[in-house]
Amino acid sequence: MNSSLQTKISTKMKILAFGLVLPLLLHDPIWGQERCSEAEIKANIQKLGNNDYEPDKSIIKCKEKSINLLIDTLQNKDQNPDVRRSAADALGEIKSSSLQVLDSLVNVVADKSDDYDVRIIAADALGKIKSSSPKVLDSLVNVVADTNNPDYVRYLAADALGKIKSSSPKVLDTLIHVVADKRDDNDVRGSAADALGKIASISPQVLDTLIRVVADKSDNSYIRRSAADALGEIASSSPQVLDTLDTLIRVVADKSDNSDVRRSAADALGEIKSSSSQVLNTLIRVLADKRNNSDVRRSAADALGEIASSSPQVLDTLDTLIRVVADKSDNSDVRRSAADALGEIKSSSSQVLDTLIDVVADQSDDSDVRRSAADALGEIKSSSPQVLDTLDTLIRVVADKSDNSDVRRSAADSLGSLGWTSPPVVATLTSIVSDKGSDLANTAVEALVNIGYELEEIIREDQQKISRENLKEFLKEFENARKVLEANHEDFEPKQISDIKGTIYHLRQTVRSDFYEFIFHIGWKGWLFHSGFWLLLIFYYPKYPFIQAIFFWNPKVRKYFGLWYVDLALIWIPFLRSRLFAPFKDSLLADAHLDSFDPNSYFPNSHVKQKAGTSKSQPIPDVIPQIKSQLIIEGESGLGKSMFLRDLARKSQHIVVYLPAKKCEQGVLEGIKNKLQGHVKEDPNFLKNLIYSGAIDICIDGLNEVTPDTRANITHFVESYFKGNIIMATQPLEWTPPSTAKTYILQPLQDNQIEDFLCSRTTILPEDSSLKGQEYEQVCRNYLTKTLAQQQSHEEQIAIRRMLSNPMDLTIIAQMLAENKIPNLLKLQQEQYEMMAEDYDQLYPVKKFPLKDFSEAVYQMRINDQYTIPAENWQQELQCMERYKMVISRQIKQEEKTEIEWYFRHDKIQDFFVVQTFLEAENENRLLDHISDSRFRGVYFLLATMMPFDAAKKLREDLIQYAADTKDHTVSDTFIQLFRNRQVAYV
Repeated sequence: MNSSLQTKISTKMKILAFGLVLPLLLHDPIWGQERCSEAEIKANIQKLGNNDYEPDKSIIKCKEKSINLLIDTLQNKDQNPDVRRSAADALGEIKSSSLQVLDSLVNVVADKSDDYDVRIIAADALGKIKSSSPKVLDSLVNVVADTNNPDYVRYLAADALGKIKSSSPKVLDTLIHVVADKRDDNDVRGSAADALGKIASISPQVLDTLIRVVADKSDNSYIRRSAADALGEIASSSPQVLDTLDTLIRVVADKSDNSDVRRSAADALGEIKSSSSQVLNTLIRVLADKRNNSDVRRSAADALGEIASSSPQVLDTLDTLIRVVADKSDNSDVRRSAADALGEIKSSSSQVLDTLIDVVADQSDDSDVRRSAADALGEIKSSSPQVLDTLDTLIRVVADKSDNSDVRRSAADSLGSLGWTSPPVVATLTSIVSDKGSDLANTAVEALVNIGYELEEIIREDQQKISRENLKEFLKEFENARKVLEANHEDFEPKQISDIKGTIYHLRQTVRSDFYEFIFHIGWKGWLFHSGFWLLLIFYYPKYPFIQAIFFWNPKVRKYFGLWYVDLALIWIPFLRSRLFAPFKDSLLADAHLDSFDPNSYFPNSHVKQKAGTSKSQPIPDVIPQIKSQLIIEGESGLGKSMFLRDLARKSQHIVVYLPAKKCEQGVLEGIKNKLQGHVKEDPNFLKNLIYSGAIDICIDGLNEVTPDTRANITHFVESYFKGNIIMATQPLEWTPPSTAKTYILQPLQDNQIEDFLCSRTTILPEDSSLKGQEYEQVCRNYLTKTLAQQQSHEEQIAIRRMLSNPMDLTIIAQMLAENKIPNLLKLQQEQYEMMAEDYDQLYPVKKFPLKDFSEAVYQMRINDQYTIPAENWQQELQCMERYKMVISRQIKQEEKTEIEWYFRHDKIQDFFVVQTFLEAENENRLLDHISDSRFRGVYFLLATMMPFDAAKKLREDLIQYAADTKDHTVSDTFIQLFRNRQVAYV
């Protein structure tokens, strides 16, 4: 099938496929909306800063419609710096030179108090716009000239001046001053030198400055290289070219000079293209002397190739280049450059051709050098007697299958460039065309086209494919005419032969089109039936497990009977991806325990602040309204990280998987796979492709509770899955987070939030609470007013604020206030336990709450990573604890019966019982056994306030020693702060 018709059919198939999947695409909210409406642009601007600061392409396409909104975003300093940075970048990409755009960018660049990164991108945007208005130039000049500005802002401002290419005196004077000032930053000076090269002003001051910098060996090598490059761009049209050449020549010839500077000087001589004897002699000497740096010699060879073709000294140049190419002991990169130079000079002397032919023919020589030599032979296009030797050598190399494939490809390409249509050339090239799809075969086809044999391939095709009898005679007549014309080509114009060939080609295309259109007609009907069948299957997919198992999660059935497009559609169409995971939604969210999630118990008004950023704290729903991009929520125990993740998962419109980090020991993919039914696990590669295409959003909770190896597995997955939506939660710890994720610190509650939180608990208090409603709220306000107004030491205030700003601790305080009891903030967990134990004693007067035995069982749970409490021995205790919000129960369906499982409401409550075992004298060894175990971090914080004072003091010293040895301060620092508060009270 000819390529044109293939393209035509391929295009039709693509259109048909798009028509079939368009209704499915419309299920995704992003499709079918007006992309340039004000609402859409605002929505896209809010997404800025989430993808490595690159602006959204849809914003750029909207051009003028986006400009005002982008300017507003850029000018709003309260906006996230990443978003402002992306807005500046988008303005640069739009390239509008309107006054409003230029003013907004100029103001940002000039404002020293503005964010460093935003100023950088604004300067770069001015360079992209390339406006030479006085205000733009003055602003950029002032930034470059002011050394109090950050160096990289000045660097990009100088770069922008180079892109604008204004040769105004003020611009040139400023750039010249910066380049000449050795005290200035080297990167800024280099950027200024590059800018002078782009502006290409031939003013004496510019050239004098650049010449002095290049000649000054005491100056920085990077600056000198930039100055040499600039001279190469400028000096060829300057009256001072002799001074320039003299300086560059001295630098190139000086072996004691920096090799990178010498290389740039040689490149500059090549750009200037002066064929003076002094230039050529210097370059020849440098190239010939093996003691010179190989990169300098390569640049010298390249410069000779650019210069020597029009020089009277071309023979001396050729001799040197020939000797370098022929010397197998020389550096291979230098030899390649010398061969390339011979190709540029295009001398067909016998010495040049013989040398290149010998190198190409020698299979023991370096393959890259042989490639360059073969390329050079193709560029020379000799009409000398050696052309037969050249052809013979190239033919042998192309035909030799044992030879290097890259060398053979260069030889084939050169055969096409030479344009000879002798039978050996054609036979050699056509013999390798049958290896369809290979790079060598493609090169051979191009070579045949270059020598005029593309029609021969068409004419030799099978004549049986022609279906119209009335066209066969026409084809025969035209083919006979072609033969006559080619046999007597001297009597006809080339265009006459070309027209005949074109006519034959189009006739053959026409007679074949009927056959292919018939095939296409049958094909698309079959396609419609096939697509309809799979659409019907996906419609019934969630309801019928046998459809799931047989058609969609059986790789052989899906691939063979789904052809190539079903897999692609399932992976890349959002609606289909969601449909695939819909039957497993409950399983994926099982660990979030949304059945027991009470929205009234969640406090949505907490604030977060970006880590290592300058942004102010903001309400968490505003910063993270949904699971989007890659985020880490870091915060102390009890601040509400898990509740926030569960609330996000509950409200999400997408498929979400909720993973405790402990279930990712074998990797995140394995953790997800273990949540799915058996037949899904049988096709892990398809599952992996679905996850990597963004089929599900991922929540990972409790990174601080797992081993470093597990965290490393999670980090590797997140960085590999860099386009996915993943949110993670952890307490503060020493680790290396994924480089692709942003970290937000969950902030403790402030005074107004503390009151709001306590008052909001009235909706979740037990029915038999002593205080409820407005009475309870008034007690809360009175308690806060009194507690916060007490005259206390600074350390005591810190301790009290720490407890009051923690939602988990505030929940306990709310329970106690509702019972008309005043909590002791320094013994909060103890008082909660005592309230529960007192109730337990009243319910079961014959016995007391078995604290020691229950605590030991809880400790064993922590050691064995067990989540559920072993309820068979503690039914009465658990029921009493549930009343005081210490544990929760969940009903789990197991086949035909329902079982109840018990969990601690929060790690802090479990930590209270674990710490009881640490306080037992017979378990003293546990104090040191678990220092490095992140699972016991909260236990050590409780020990700071619950251990006997002297014992806590000794433990503090042990933790300090551990931190000094391991550099891990995640436990010791907080322990010391808590103990310090207690120490003040003790004194």
